[in-house]
Amino acid sequence: MEPEVTPPMQSPFAKWKGKINLGGEDIDCYVLDTGDRVIALRATVKAIAEVDSGALADYIGARSRLYKQ
Repeated sequence: MEPEVTPPMQSPFAKWKGKINLGGEDIDCYVLDTGDRVIALRATVKAIAEVDSGALADYIGARSRLYKQ
């Protein structure tokens, strides 16, 4: 039996996780393998709308251009 080989992660991916304080709120943030720094969507929505969700569009009235009624 051969050992299972895990494929390498596709870029970009988070290498480090941290927090940044913005306006008195601790917001989750990450440093990607590309060196880019990003703020987590879920943490952003929680800070703006005070709900624990990553569905930003639900709270700003935006619709995906792929969404059809």
